[in-house]
Amino acid sequence: MPLRRLINFAIGLSVITLLAYLAYRGETSALFIHIIWGITGMITTLAFLDLAARACPKHAEATFFALLMSIFNLGTLASQNVGAHLYTELGEGPFAYTWLVIISTLATAAIWLLVPLVHIERIESHARHH
Repeated sequence: MPLRRLINFAIGLSVITLLAYLAYRGETSALFIHIIWGITGMITTLAFLDLAARACPKHAEATFFALLMSIFNLGTLASQNVGAHLYTELGEGPFAYTWLVIISTLATAAIWLLVPLVHIERIESHARHH
């Protein structure tokens, strides 16, 4: 599967899975959603790790990959902190929960706007020739 299609698929799968949190009703739905989110998280992470690995320049693979993963980890940390702040601001209850799911879904979907800025075909071509 071409890497661009895989990246777009991973983003779309994440958006759909995030919307599944709106069906959260009890222990059974919580378990089902959590399992699906775990599988989706693995697919998404592998897609972006693949992109990161292919983007690494020759003879600097470890350093470049570590830098990319540090940026990824900082983004994850920032996301968690923003989510915690929003939770505090919105308060508890179903209204707040619904808005947090919608905000998270929209933020994830907004990543599609960044995909054209990443020259995925060039990265794939470069990785094939090295």
